[in-house]
Amino acid sequence: MSILSKSIDGGSSYFIKIKAMLISKNVHFIQELQDIISQKYEHTELYITDNVNDAFASFKENQYDLVISEIGKDDFAFAQLCKGIRDGKIGEHPFPIVEFFLNQPDPDFIRRVVDCGPDDILLMPLVPPQFLTRLEYLSQSRMPFVVTLNYTGPTRRKTARPGSEVIPEITVPNPLAAKIKRLGDLSFRRELEHASNRIGALKVQRLGVQLHWLAKMVRDRVLKIGGTDNATLSHVGDLILVAKAISTGISRLQNRSIENNTRSLSAAAKAILAARGEFDVAILGDIVESSERIMTELMRIFPAEAE
Repeated sequence: MSILSKSIDGGSSYFIKIKAMLISKNVHFIQELQDIISQKYEHTELYITDNVNDAFASFKENQYDLVISEIGKDDFAFAQLCKGIRDGKIGEHPFPIVEFFLNQPDPDFIRRVVDCGPDDILLMPLVPPQFLTRLEYLSQSRMPFVVTLNYTGPTRRKTARPGSEVIPEITVPNPLAAKIKRLGDLSFRRELEHASNRIGALKVQRLGVQLHWLAKMVRDRVLKIGGTDNATLSHVGDLILVAKAISTGISRLQNRSIENNTRSLSAAAKAILAARGEFDVAILGDIVESSERIMTELMRIFPAEAE
């Protein structure tokens, strides 16, 4: 065992077995990471690829504890893999520790990568002691997750501005900590299921809020300009898509109230699209009322939980 590994955690993690994915096109980076990971976790099952499609396929089939990727200007698809994981669209485990190494320090690029939901970002070149220190920290503690309309991942907000919406923070499972603490597979899966269900509920809630906002936006704009324009019709199209997403998200619950209201709202929105500006403005009030009933019912069946 290396002195470096001992100095980090006294060897407590050395004998555990983890599953890790390493994504990079850089042969030297891969070799160096292999050496570092073997110092930290001797029995690591490491999957290495430089192809994003292979990474997607492998994650669907495996429950990885750790995902590490080097990302350059032509590798944004690697970052999008993380977003797909966090959104629950790839595999059944949206909570692996994700560490990105960026070889492009452009602020706009960094922001786009952050928006994909990684746990940590480091800039190249790779510095082994720095990486091991960060990895050790993540193996013991990770940031709570938040869910917004376009983001699922570690909270990165500072103190909320007065009057701004308070977004719930969710404690999510830590696969590295679970392995180090020898947490049983059943216990970890219970944590995983609870956090996944909570995130799923919050996503549907956010869709309900968006639906109500869109409905009011359409009503107010039509009344303001005395008809429809391209922007209004675009919002109406979005109403239909969001209503469909909500129906899909709660289909297993068979909630009659939401089913009826999303159906009537979608029908009204389609009527506006087909009317080419010639429709009874009373339909706008019906859409807003339906959206409000949907949002209220979603808040009822998915109540806030204290973390």
